[in-house]
Amino acid sequence: MKTLLILILALFLSACGRKAPPQATETAHFSIEGMTCENCVQGIQSTLMRLPGFSQSTIDLETDSAEILFDPSEISAAELAERITRIGYPTTQMPRPEEKTGDER
Repeated sequence: MKTLLILILALFLSACGRKAPPQATETAHFSIEGMTCENCVQGIQSTLMRLPGFSQSTIDLETDSAEILFDPSEISAAELAERITRIGYPTTQMPRPEEKTGDER
């Protein structure tokens, strides 16, 4: 049943001009500078959607941060940060929240 649902989702997304989410995924967290409005967020989203291996993202304008889900066999976290930086928003990868040192609470 799960395989059938995945196949249907892939067919639907291809009919809409979007590819299905990648099978192998990784999540990376980023700090993004220079975002001032929702148009900035939309510009970043638009750029990410055109990248191979991109699956989804959550971009938070208030905290200048993003969480991006991607296929590491197609694109790296460093490449994602570079692409966002290229469109005018300096971006650096941050450690996962659970990777913070014990001093941070």
